[in-house]
Amino acid sequence: MREETGIRGIDVLSYIGTIRYSYFRADGMKSEKEVKFYFATTLTKNIVISYEHEAYKWVAFSDALNMLDHRQLRSIFIKGHKKGFY
Repeated sequence: MREETGIRGIDVLSYIGTIRYSYFRADGMKSEKEVKFYFATTLTKNIVISYEHEAYKWVAFSDALNMLDHRQLRSIFIKGHKKGFY
């Protein structure tokens, strides 16, 4: 969280799920990635995104769901919503 958003203080409340996928790096080598998702809260209001990102915005659940084009990300997002997190 800190690296990507500048948020230092978070309260992790629950594990949501894991996704795994393969991709090809810039050098042509195949790489595997595993990402774990958690529901967390923070009192931090100032977001400072890393150089890897262009912008951010806060949106409603339905708008966020429409923005996700990766099947596994959509699934994790829906799973958290069904658990009542957002």
